[in-house]
Amino acid sequence: MKSKTPTRRASPKPTKLTQASSKKTASARSVGEPSGPRILALGTRSPANWDFSERLRLARLLHDKCELAESRASFESILVDGREAADVEVVIECLIGLLRLSAEALDGERIRLIESQLDQLEKSAATKLPPLHWLAKGMVAARQGEPRRAIRHYLRYSRQCRRSTRAGHRYSPYTREEGAVRAWIHIVAALKDLGNTGRAEAIAQSLVRNWVPKRLPMVNAHIFHVMGRIE
Repeated sequence: MKSKTPTRRASPKPTKLTQASSKKTASARSVGEPSGPRILALGTRSPANWDFSERLRLARLLHDKCELAESRASFESILVDGREAADVEVVIECLIGLLRLSAEALDGERIRLIESQLDQLEKSAATKLPPLHWLAKGMVAARQGEPRRAIRHYLRYSRQCRRSTRAGHRYSPYTREEGAVRAWIHIVAALKDLGNTGRAEAIAQSLVRNWVPKRLPMVNAHIFHVMGRIE
């Protein structure tokens, strides 16, 4: 009798789901690498509903609640999908969110990478960066020990917010009022870093009188947080 030659099993072909998952993970990881992600290589698909507004809202909420690792992971995931959907505004909003997180982490290399990508994206896509970009740049300057430069950026953010009915693109998180008050919250902290405690206290008390009764989402918590810093 002839012995049967054992047949070799073919490796299972990767499904579309596993391919998409591995691709998304690799792209998200590349955000922090020196070479950076291919932010400008936007896709061409236009799915009916990516639900970007809600996902961006949740990513920012995680940041406001100081759940920074979770917020970063959310922004990176949305960034990948934004590129696939060829949505420049989503890509910009994600990069700004990641820039703010990088400022919190004092990650100088990542800050330079993201700022460079934002500049390139603005030039290549002929898209004006939203006001929130200046808030992020102010946070970077403040964390780098340059409170005067930070205040200049915060004031520019406040001015741009007042000029628009919404503080930026359709995905921007704040109304004109919310954007303005957040700018002044950061200005109070920067004045405290400059040693101008009297001016910082006066502005903080004004924020308490004028804004706390309005009960804007997450704003009151930030006002009382900055009050705690200067007392």
